Amino acid sequence: MLLFPRSSRAASPGIFAVAALFAGCFATRAAGAEEAAGIPTASAVEVGAPPQVATAEETATRLFTEGTEAFVQQNFALALEKFQESFRLAPSPNSQYMLGRTLVQLSRRDEAATALYAAADSARLKAVSEPRYKQTADAASGELARLRTQLALVRVRALASASGDGAALRVGGVEHPIDPSGEAVIFREPGEVVVELVLGGSIKASKTIRVDAGMEGLVELAVADVAGAKSSLDWKLGGAIGAGGFGVVGLAMFAGFGASSTSIHSELEEGCAPFCGAAAREKADRGELHGTIANAMLGVGVVGLAVGGTLYYLHATDDDAKAPASVAVALGPTWLGVEGRF
Repeated sequence: MLLFPRSSRAASPGIFAVAALFAGCFATRAAGAEEAAGIPTASAVEVGAPPQVATAEETATRLFTEGTEAFVQQNFALALEKFQESFRLAPSPNSQYMLGRTLVQLSRRDEAATALYAAADSARLKAVSEPRYKQTADAASGELARLRTQLALVRVRALASASGDGAALRVGGVEHPIDPSGEAVIFREPGEVVVELVLGGSIKASKTIRVDAGMEGLVELAVADVAGAKSSLDWKLGGAIGAGGFGVVGLAMFAGFGASSTSIHSELEEGCAPFCGAAAREKADRGELHGTIANAMLGVGVVGLAVGGTLYYLHATDDDAKAPASVAVALGPTWLGVEGRF
């Protein structure tokens, strides 16, 4: 289901309202700056004067207008190019909002949601001192709410030890920066996704989760925690291998000495039973010794295998024990979902 109909050749009032807001913001700011600096405005420039070089904000305003016209004409590829360049020159919630709408029309829904989320957030902040941005915040929030029901949201918390220089998150093979708070909100198409913590070019932690449409998954990663977990897993796995090896050796020795003891006693039974003389005493003692060793090695083998099996079980379940799964209801301004921890 398309969120925004493609059949509208006429511009919607919302598009022109945002365009007017965007252009008015830049025009007011530019005019105020010119007057404060004593630079003549366009109306005061004499005929024949050398043309002035457009400022970044003026160019951004022109690109925004051109992008809006391309959007109305359903030339979404051109509109995307115009809005991206406008936002690069002068970041604004308005250009980011239209960028998100254009990405929706290009079926790039996860990127669209990211742009709309950022536009709504920045517009709300600006609306505190500039109330006109409330319109943009409400429009972006509304578009995001409709899109949100079709996408999964992955909220990643990289703890302090993982949010230093060079740290990044890789979600579904795409890298995302970690903000100073150590968190990232990432919109994805529903399904299974691999979340990796990358530091210094190498993967320091990795978790795989599955998030359905309209749902939210929470993943917590940290370099320090992962390093500790790896250390714990290493000694448990090493202990399991060592104990298991002793167990195998013990059982092998049990089989060897047991067979020797049985063979000696069989020879004595056949040769001199029931009365064996002093000459057979040494051989009988050797058979008894081998039997004793065989029984001791049986105990070593059983204990070794039991300890090895226990350590290996702990190794295999250690990660799940450190990060138990949990589910909680998550309430947003315009949607209700479930937050899961895996």
